[in-house]
Amino acid sequence: MTTIAAAPISEAQALQAIAAYVSIRTERDTMERARVAAGKLLYEYIEANGQLTDAETGYVARLIERGGNSKTYDVVSLAESSPNLLTWLGRHGCLSIDTKAVQAMAGKAIEMLDLTRYAMPGPVSRVLTVTKT
Repeated sequence: MTTIAAAPISEAQALQAIAAYVSIRTERDTMERARVAAGKLLYEYIEANGQLTDAETGYVARLIERGGNSKTYDVVSLAESSPNLLTWLGRHGCLSIDTKAVQAMAGKAIEMLDLTRYAMPGPVSRVLTVTKT
């Protein structure tokens, strides 16, 4: 398989790409807010009235129940009754701690100070960011 290397772009082209990127991102964010607002209205309507069909376009809007296939586990009871199993699960990558919940509890309970000694750096990724200065 042959790959074709892209020709280097000029600084002017890169600056145009920044402007296009910011414009598209702004439009995307505006559209996402509008989509969420429309979805909320549809959800409320369908919850109260049932499925909605647009005969002209053929679109059907309905609520579909999800879940039932996934399981949740009572980790507190597991830790109390089978600490060795809990340790084994942790060593095999089956456990994680909800970092948002940890951040919400920070400073609210003395036990959170003990947790900090077990913190490890998370995965690092590189993402493009364009901000206004």
